[in-house]
Amino acid sequence: MSDRDRSLAPESGPIRDFQAPSVIAESLDNGLKIKVARSPQVPVVTVSLVLDAGEDLLGAEKAGLAVLTGDSLEEGTPKWSGGELAEQLENNGTGLSIDTDWDCTTVSLSCLADRLDTVLGILAEVVLNPLFPADEVSRLVGQKLALIEQRKMDPGSVATDCVRKMVYGDAPYGRPLGGTAESLASMNPDLVTNFWKERYVPGGSGLVVVGDVDMSEIKDLAARCFSDWKGSAGLRASLKPEEAAQNQGKIFLVDRPGSVQSEIRIGHVGQPRKTDDYFPLIVANTILGGAFTSRLNSNLREKNGFTYGVRSSFQFRRGAGPWGVSTAVGTDVTADAVKAAVSEIEKFVSEGPSEEEMESSRDYIAGVFPLRFETTDHITSHVVNTLVYGLPDDYYQFHREKVRMVTSEDVRQAVMRCIRPDDMTIVVVGDAENVKTPLSGLDWGELEILE
Repeated sequence: MSDRDRSLAPESGPIRDFQAPSVIAESLDNGLKIKVARSPQVPVVTVSLVLDAGEDLLGAEKAGLAVLTGDSLEEGTPKWSGGELAEQLENNGTGLSIDTDWDCTTVSLSCLADRLDTVLGILAEVVLNPLFPADEVSRLVGQKLALIEQRKMDPGSVATDCVRKMVYGDAPYGRPLGGTAESLASMNPDLVTNFWKERYVPGGSGLVVVGDVDMSEIKDLAARCFSDWKGSAGLRASLKPEEAAQNQGKIFLVDRPGSVQSEIRIGHVGQPRKTDDYFPLIVANTILGGAFTSRLNSNLREKNGFTYGVRSSFQFRRGAGPWGVSTAVGTDVTADAVKAAVSEIEKFVSEGPSEEEMESSRDYIAGVFPLRFETTDHITSHVVNTLVYGLPDDYYQFHREKVRMVTSEDVRQAVMRCIRPDDMTIVVVGDAENVKTPLSGLDWGELEILE
């Protein structure tokens, strides 16, 4: 029988050595960038075609068009109908994954290395020759409108949508990624086709390939599939923090009569991905609310029992994405939870982190970092980030080293610049009859009740 004292947590072991795969970059004559990371451990290759076709390019009247265009790619080409395309993918042991976010659209697939030639041809056919049939576009619009109605019934979604609207106003980040009922109602195949023509072009796009491959092989395949592709994406403007902030220092209460719990969101305009404060901020966020042992979780969950969990996050994008805190609590402790969260944020900004918190946070980030490179899919997503955000090809080679170099003073200064308690907007979705008076009693900011 072991004499080990099981009341004590085991000591952390040393952080294991890890080297992210190296990235080689070249371009085709048409401007298409190619990035290859060799990962020979398994005979699987992951390919992502990255297009400068994100939702932040669009005004309110076309909100959701980028997402709709991406989702419509699988509905057929002159060569294959939607069903025939699905059969082609299945016969080659793969499937398309199409994801549109604020910054870009990525069309990805994974396959066995010996199928790469065929599969890359299928991907090129889908992206370069989509048909966008009217009935399928209409069906997809109907699905998205139904999803909007579903979100109205989910208090967490209502809270998230509301805080973004209150923080960003009419800027793109102030609306749901997939668009609004008003914008989607006007969507049609002509709009989709025009957006595809404007943004699905090689100039500004990139092909990322990860697996047991080399650059010469990939460049030959890419030239065969994409050399006739022409065009260049127009210039884009990224949202700056000072251009967006709305409703600082206010509390919005969305009435949900009879609710037994409240959804709480606290936030303001954050920072773009290329901020110089990136590494101090990911360390800071781990301490504040990015891990189970964070200050916010220790206070609201462990100490007070207000919630099962609370998190903070920076959503780093090309533009200044949101920073925020989210949690759900019982109706009777709503105001107390808001007060505790605000107090914890203010304390962190004024005092900064302890050395013990710094060591724990740095070790945690560095320790889990290799887990994010376990598969070709994982590696591809990181290489895609270097393409989208203009990061160096060797960026992830030095990621852990840069995390370990962050000091408590770095974090303190970054937090003082980038987390601004006086600018925070608070949204609560809950039973107004029971929570409005306690929230007003916080004397934190003006309270406005919304339907």
